[in-house]
Amino acid sequence: MISTGLAWHPPRRDGFKGAKTLVSLQGDWLFTPGDVGQIGARGAFRPEDYRLSRGYAVRGGAEASWPLWGGDRPWVLTMRVGARWEKAVAVEYTGEDPSERLRFAGGEPAWGFSAGASFGLRTLAQGHASLSWRDGDCTVLIGVTVRYPGLFP
Repeated sequence: MISTGLAWHPPRRDGFKGAKTLVSLQGDWLFTPGDVGQIGARGAFRPEDYRLSRGYAVRGGAEASWPLWGGDRPWVLTMRVGARWEKAVAVEYTGEDPSERLRFAGGEPAWGFSAGASFGLRTLAQGHASLSWRDGDCTVLIGVTVRYPGLFP
């Protein structure tokens, strides 16, 4: 796997009411070097008629955090959005049989989108919620993070 990424904190602007922002982009290339010997034959088909495809993923996102109240441990609201374009590594059939080609056709690239929010104390506890969409499926994630600031110096 080869992976690379970029992240940038744009300067604060009045348009975001003093929000701290982050923009990121990441790309992954998944591949199997050399012969993949672990793919076995199915019935009358030869093992060399199967191969592992290459996969890739490109992800981008943006995040903005707003401090809400002051004090020693200020409250913060964070909003996130992101998109990804990916193709998973899959077993592909390269032989002559048309029905086997349909069963092991590999995969098509797919788009996915996500959005989320977090709210809570910056250094103690936060609640999180996010939605993720891909290929007509929607996933909802809800979580809580509790951090003890003095646990690890």
